[in-house]
Amino acid sequence: MISVTGRIKLVSHTTTLLFLVSVLFDETKAGRYFYIAMEGDEFTADFQLPSGVRKYFCKGNCSEDEMIVETYGNRANSDRYTVEYDATDRVVLLTIKGLIRADEGWYRVGVSDSSSHGSYRIFRLIVKDLCDEDVEFGQPRLYNANEGGKVTISCSLFSFPQDRRFLCRDGCNKFLMGTNDPREIRNRYEIKHQSDGFFNVTITSLREADSGWYRCGVAREETKNSCQDFEIRVTDFILLFFN
Repeated sequence: MISVTGRIKLVSHTTTLLFLVSVLFDETKAGRYFYIAMEGDEFTADFQLPSGVRKYFCKGNCSEDEMIVETYGNRANSDRYTVEYDATDRVVLLTIKGLIRADEGWYRVGVSDSSSHGSYRIFRLIVKDLCDEDVEFGQPRLYNANEGGKVTISCSLFSFPQDRRFLCRDGCNKFLMGTNDPREIRNRYEIKHQSDGFFNVTITSLREADSGWYRCGVAREETKNSCQDFEIRVTDFILLFFN
């Protein structure tokens, strides 16, 4: 075994984090890499590999039912997974959209000139829960709003400017947005970091389908993530005029 330096790339909804790590490389097999990403993120990684007519991406030991993407072209996708090959730089770029906990595990990405495994890289993907600490209830817990209007929620969760703030609903089964920026607007959703370290979430152009349970949260690199539950009820606003 020899120790080498490899580059890992983690892509969140808004930022790309590049950092150097020490990985172990087994000359008789393949490089093994470790990646940590957040639930709901888009994950991307690139791997330097020689040329080959067949490109593949699989989980575990690459048995038939573990094969995710296999192509003889330079680009292919299957559901949330995309494999692209840059023939000039001889790099395989892998993308997984909308990470879920079930994505956690060992993977293999490789190239070959036949059905054999050829040259490949092995990596482990660890998917961290968006809310891996006890979920708090916000104050107020319930926000009433009118259809067509807007609602602003004060998330009393402290965050540093570099932390990632996010919004999700239905127990975080549906991710809405996340950002490392002090302020970001995406479609009808806005997250704004405040000078006191807390942040506000605003939803505009409300409709009845927006009624339900939500979570605002803070994702941290070194410690556990924290989340706050709140409910929104959107109702029709009917103005009655009497003579």
